[in-house]
Amino acid sequence: MTRPGEHERRPFYACDSCGVVYARHGKPKACAVCGSETFVEVMPKELKY
Repeated sequence: MTRPGEHERRPFYACDSCGVVYARHGKPKACAVCGSETFVEVMPKELKY
């Protein structure tokens, strides 16, 4: 559980072909845009407000 003011630090998955980023729990089966099944694990940057 995160504390107030903190963001969850879970990996996102980016499509290796078209670069679309998915922020769901777990790796998607296929990209909704191009249909690729190859993904790269990425970590989101800290947001500054």
